[in-house]
Amino acid sequence: MAIGQRAAQRNQSLIDQATENQRHIVVEYSGKDRALASANAFTEGLTENNQDLADLLLAPKVNKAQLYFHKENKEYNDYVDNDAALREAIDRLFDSEKSHQVAQAVLERLYSPEFVQQLVNGELKFYSTEEPDELLAENEVDVVIHLFNLYLIAPGMAQEVGQKPWHFEQFFTPEETQWLSYVLDGEDFYEKGPSFNNTDITYKMASVLVDDFFNEIEKIKQGNEQAALKVRFAHAETIMPFSANMQLKGSEEGVDPQTTFSYDNNDWHGKWVAPYSSNIQWDVYRGEADDLLVKMLYNEKEISFKSSYHPIEPDSYFYSFSELKRCYNQ
Repeated sequence: MAIGQRAAQRNQSLIDQATENQRHIVVEYSGKDRALASANAFTEGLTENNQDLADLLLAPKVNKAQLYFHKENKEYNDYVDNDAALREAIDRLFDSEKSHQVAQAVLERLYSPEFVQQLVNGELKFYSTEEPDELLAENEVDVVIHLFNLYLIAPGMAQEVGQKPWHFEQFFTPEETQWLSYVLDGEDFYEKGPSFNNTDITYKMASVLVDDFFNEIEKIKQGNEQAALKVRFAHAETIMPFSANMQLKGSEEGVDPQTTFSYDNNDWHGKWVAPYSSNIQWDVYRGEADDLLVKMLYNEKEISFKSSYHPIEPDSYFYSFSELKRCYNQ
């Protein structure tokens, strides 16, 4: 909701024009309930002080093709499930000596040594209650990753527990959280981000969404726009490939297949690329000439487009739309 409130404050002139000209707000989401909940929270914040704007809000529509493309793309899913080089790269992170050491240390503070040893030996397997054939955990690292994922999402679940905090931090030392965050970052980097530098399969599918961003601006240029604002709500699996496809900050390059991803050899960090409520916004302005100007905000911060291309003047975040089209082969 707060993101919507800040968007309203930041774009007052856009809101004024929308209400004056009766131009609608288009809302699309991936089809998942959590994405719809995000859409409702955002639009509530956007319109809370302006009933005229709320009246222009169109009902949310599902757009899986553009916002849930990672599930819709068979080539990508076959690659993630079966590519030997990809699985080996991820296994190097999860099956490393450090990962096993961290997992065992965490679990030994919670369970009996005998139970932990059973996990270490691979004697226990845990399956999904919803999909009985889906193996969720088969060793101590898998178990700790599930616990750590609860630790990561707990700050976003304050309403579920009222005023009582979750306190999942009691289960991990700062050093352990740093390592486990790196392991999960590595998995996301390989499966959803820039990945290997000899393939684009993890992010080329995001072209359908990139194209739509450009198409919406093209409508404005041609004078065919009907909406003042188009907002889309999806997931980290949408943001990460989109950022890699556009070579945005932190997502400019992959790694050699023989090199293990690390923070030392790559700028990719999950805490920047796709934190809680991550968002990418393009603001479109009419310049003095016939061309349009575009400015991007990433997680509500002004950033540059692809680093090899230049804004309209040094140290500016405004880009000529025609230049952006040329840069991104649109």
